[in-house]
Amino acid sequence: MKNPFLPRHLMTVLTTTFLFGSLLFLRASEPSGDIRVIEVHGPPAVIVMADGSTPPIRVNDLVPPGSTVKTPADSSLKLLFANGAILILQPRSELRLTRFASKDALPMQTTTGHRPSDLSKSHTDLDLQSGAALLDVPPLKKESKFQVTTPLGIAGIRGTRFYVSIRNDRAAVGVAEGLVITTSLIGETQSLAAGQAIGLTAKGLTRATAGETSYIRNLDAAFGTTRQLLKPSPAATTKSRAGYQVSE
Repeated sequence: MKNPFLPRHLMTVLTTTFLFGSLLFLRASEPSGDIRVIEVHGPPAVIVMADGSTPPIRVNDLVPPGSTVKTPADSSLKLLFANGAILILQPRSELRLTRFASKDALPMQTTTGHRPSDLSKSHTDLDLQSGAALLDVPPLKKESKFQVTTPLGIAGIRGTRFYVSIRNDRAAVGVAEGLVITTSLIGETQSLAAGQAIGLTAKGLTRATAGETSYIRNLDAAFGTTRQLLKPSPAATTKSRAGYQVSE
């Protein structure tokens, strides 16, 4: 008579497959929040969709979670998330919108006016592969999560104004307001408060350069002193035609 029970190794495979499939089902069934393009400067950026197509990005387009946004030289764009976060993607940058789960939606016209607040719990995972991103995130609900991943580490926040950049084999994080928890590839963790910056390499956390620290000033110039949908100030330092550059 055959043993009615499956071999242990097969049970392990089936269990792992079931758990992974359950996770995919939960991700697929969770509500995707709106991410809308509210400004585009310079040559058109492109979005790499899940099917591999690359349509140009226009103002008022919705950018679906799971897609990747790429900006060429002299191009930048501004994204508004339904939880009130604003992101400015700098020239020569690549950002994957890995996950944005939220029940909130944005109105059709959001180029000017008042920003939404984090009306419901939201979960935001962004993956910056190259270039730089400036972020202004309003205070989120306690259950919410917002993090930016780079090939060299992770920046996790609850509500703050900060930037993340990656160039060659070095990343940097700088904070103008609030608190950012930075974690390196080897597990080192550093809390950054307003006015602080830090570098990340494959070997871990490292002291920020003078340029990475001084670049923090550009955050208030880019977003303004109040949380409104404001365009970059012409008085900002180290500004290119399309955005702000992190100097060495």
